[in-house]
Amino acid sequence: MTVGYIIERYSDMSGGYACRRLAEEGRKLGMDMHIVGTLDCLVEDGTLISGGAELGRADIAFLRRRRGAVRDTVCALAGRIYNSRDRFDRYISKAAQLADLKTSNMEVPRYTVGSGEECFRRAAEKLGLPLVAKGLEGSRGDEIFLIESEDDFMKLSGRFGPEKEWLFEEYYPGSRGTDLRLFSLRGEAVACMRRTNPYDFRANYAQGASVSAVPVTPEMKDIAEDVWRSTGLDIAGIDLLDGKDGHVFCEVNVMPGIKGIESCTGINIARACLLMASEDMRHGRA
Repeated sequence: MTVGYIIERYSDMSGGYACRRLAEEGRKLGMDMHIVGTLDCLVEDGTLISGGAELGRADIAFLRRRRGAVRDTVCALAGRIYNSRDRFDRYISKAAQLADLKTSNMEVPRYTVGSGEECFRRAAEKLGLPLVAKGLEGSRGDEIFLIESEDDFMKLSGRFGPEKEWLFEEYYPGSRGTDLRLFSLRGEAVACMRRTNPYDFRANYAQGASVSAVPVTPEMKDIAEDVWRSTGLDIAGIDLLDGKDGHVFCEVNVMPGIKGIESCTGINIARACLLMASEDMRHGRA
């Protein structure tokens, strides 16, 4: 039987949709999937302890936890990780995504990365106001802000501190409160949904956006392949804005949620992820 780990914050994440679905679908496929919470583990003389017992090796693991010594020790126990630790750690950064992305199938926004007032002023001069400020490793829309004036940025700097690095991007008003989430498995566009939030310029599902299914187009298939070739991410949630002439790259999520996209498309995303891992094992791909 295939043994797999779902690496998360806590071991009791059965209420978390993605963890629960991976465990459920794993059982149906004859896989023994365990949620391993890094905050519930410790490393003792090089041995990983979870629930008072040594944690053994696993065939596969799905990585849904950010950097840490305990997390890395759990990763070392798995034969194959989705996404791989090095790619996960690099592309959790929105700046790295933009630096490495190579595509001719969508528009890529102009941007500036840095910290402090001078960086903001240069970004505002280059991109114009309003602009969007993003924390480099924020998720679920929790560090995305619409900056309409220097005063807005000064308040932001006061809240997070002057040394925090920001990704400043040009603002696309046609995509206010709406975007597309494209779910990709190793460059294959599996499903797509539109997220809409009439009360916020952010369209994240976690921020209360409603979702509806969108057919996957040939253009989306090309975009998914471009992102995969640029990043090597096995699993990617690709966010696209609406530009005047088509899709605009927003960002890639290296640990995308699946609740919204499963609910509106009816596509079994959890099963598709596990089948990808199963095929890798069957063909001996490490």
